[in-house]
Amino acid sequence: MFRKLRLFVLTSMVIFGGCDLYEGEHSNSDAGITPSERDLSITGDVSVDASSDMSSTQPDTTTDLSNSVDVDIVDTRPDLPVGPLDVMAPYLRRYRVLDIKITMEEQDWQDLRTETRSFADLRAGADCLDQPFQSPFTYYPGDVTVDDTTVLKVGIRKKGFLGSLDTNRPSLKLKYDRYVKDQLLDDAVERMTLNNGKQDRSKMAQCLSFDLFKAAGIPAPRCNFAKVTVNGNYLGLYIQIEPMKKRFLRQHFDSDEGAFYEGTLTDFNGWLGTIERKTNEDVKDLRKVEAIRDALALPDDEYISALD
Repeated sequence: MFRKLRLFVLTSMVIFGGCDLYEGEHSNSDAGITPSERDLSITGDVSVDASSDMSSTQPDTTTDLSNSVDVDIVDTRPDLPVGPLDVMAPYLRRYRVLDIKITMEEQDWQDLRTETRSFADLRAGADCLDQPFQSPFTYYPGDVTVDDTTVLKVGIRKKGFLGSLDTNRPSLKLKYDRYVKDQLLDDAVERMTLNNGKQDRSKMAQCLSFDLFKAAGIPAPRCNFAKVTVNGNYLGLYIQIEPMKKRFLRQHFDSDEGAFYEGTLTDFNGWLGTIERKTNEDVKDLRKVEAIRDALALPDDEYISALD
């Protein structure tokens, strides 16, 4: 059904009462936590001290790990099928932790990390949900080294909506051809998305959620992890998300020319104004999205055929 429609909607849902958004305080601290993964086969001899108290709900920060057991960790999850142009695969392997070092003018970094989005921005327009939200973030030039490969003059900007905004550990977008036409990382990577995981201390929710979509047969971006350093300051562990651009569409669909949308604070029940088209942006109408809305209002025995 989805392949026939060639339509994909990415939504970021926030539940709130009308346009009365709650402006709370957000901490700028976030401890990086080494990720663990599902679908692992762990072998080795492990001993457990039966006398230890397992009733406490608080983590034991005094545990002595000096005698921890070495185990062999084997990835038993089968590779998911990908298209013929999957040149990004080496940088998106789940169990590869990238080492990303960014160097840029210190003032540019200070400006980048302190850019933010105000609640007034969300209330723009006659109705605060009548149009897509504009990005308040600016690209700055910098040099990026991923493991042993360095690319000069890369576009770097902050990203985030509300909850993930952070001045100390901002989420980042890297665009390798922002300032140099057709420039790529390792002749393969045009963009990188690095999320700080501020709202998920386990750093696992995004990757596991995407795995769930894939298991259900729904196209979803790949996800792994990266250690990020800016101007010699280690920011911690980030989640790298596969960019959902035309290359992503070519991996999962017959063509990258179908209708591809992104929605923020979006719902099919009345909140369609914030959905924006990410392919063929000159086409402004939302007829395909409206057709889905109308189909969802039909009885259960009718809406599937309406979607087809």
